Amino acid sequence: MTATISGSSAILGAARTLAAKLLLAIPIDRAALTEAMTESSGGNDAAGAWTQRESFEALEVALAMAIPELVGRMDAGAAIGTLEALARELPTHTVRSEDQIAFQQFSTPPALACLAVHLARLGSEDIFLEPSAGTGIIAALARGAVKQFLLNELEPTRAELLEGLFPGSSVYRHDGAKIAALLRTQLPRPVSTWSRKAMIMSGPRSSISRSVGRRFSRSAAN
Repeated sequence: MTATISGSSAILGAARTLAAKLLLAIPIDRAALTEAMTESSGGNDAAGAWTQRESFEALEVALAMAIPELVGRMDAGAAIGTLEALARELPTHTVRSEDQIAFQQFSTPPALACLAVHLARLGSEDIFLEPSAGTGIIAALARGAVKQFLLNELEPTRAELLEGLFPGSSVYRHDGAKIAALLRTQLPRPVSTWSRKAMIMSGPRSSISRSVGRRFSRSAAN
């Protein structure tokens, strides 16, 4: 009997399979998601080995793995156009879980993530923070451009995915609304001493995320 692998390990395994397809321009449909998750987890969704939500998280992580190589040498306009075209060819997630609602999880489309990173004008002396890093698409685009790379994600599985995506990087697991206190107490030096800093996050969708924006308006300003 084959042992099943669950959670972030199964998602990461499936993501690696899907990322390889993306890099080879092999079409990905729902059947490809099912095949990747079943192979990675050692069981099927009917038996409870994985969920539809996890299959789409695997796709998002695959995008984070593949996007830097797909568009890393393009200018911003070409990269955004490429990612828009890619997104149109991928299956869309039409079912939201209770956890996704509770954690306010709305993943940033790849083209929009690329635009956000471009507009941030990140440089080699910047310290980058994403207070709700999700499945890592924005972070994947920003990582190579900055001096220091900090991620925060409250939801446990997504935090584990980020650790798998970005080994050696700092991944915190705090409520984003308290991230300003995190900066004051857990970073090696005060925010006020940073020469440059950048904070990128999805737009506010709740009172908590609005609070994050307000608290960072001072500490993340260039």
